[in-house]
Amino acid sequence: MDLPVLTTPRLRLLPTMTGRPGVGRWLAHDDRGPVATWALAWPSRIDQGRAGVEAQLTCEVEGRCRLEGLAREGAEAVLAYAFATRRLLRVFAETPAGDDAARGLAERLGMRYVRAFHLCRPVEDDADPCTVEYAMTYAEWHLGARPPAAQTG
Repeated sequence: MDLPVLTTPRLRLLPTMTGRPGVGRWLAHDDRGPVATWALAWPSRIDQGRAGVEAQLTCEVEGRCRLEGLAREGAEAVLAYAFATRRLLRVFAETPAGDDAARGLAERLGMRYVRAFHLCRPVEDDADPCTVEYAMTYAEWHLGARPPAAQTG
């Protein structure tokens, strides 16, 4: 399936190559050029869910563009695509427990807290070893936890 271009009031999310198997990856541009990337990747661990019906949402915003609401705006467009077009059953996001900005974004998107856990991997001295998971199901999105649908084209 070819990925569509997603648009929001301020962004054009252009499909790009994905690094991890999944639904896809988008690079967002505004009048300054590339500002962020969003991806929907299939679960990579058995405790994350089932590939093909569940996906992990990730977002990376350029430092110069933080605190402008772009992360939420693009994530809303990607969630709308995930649920309205791809009909995924569940989308989840993982973040370090101490990352208040990422946790706040997940909550503003309508995702709910699911769990906290420790991954078996080396952790840098100043890194938070605890990871938290937030998620939204198709039913929750459909019943109103969703933002306005993104435009495609």
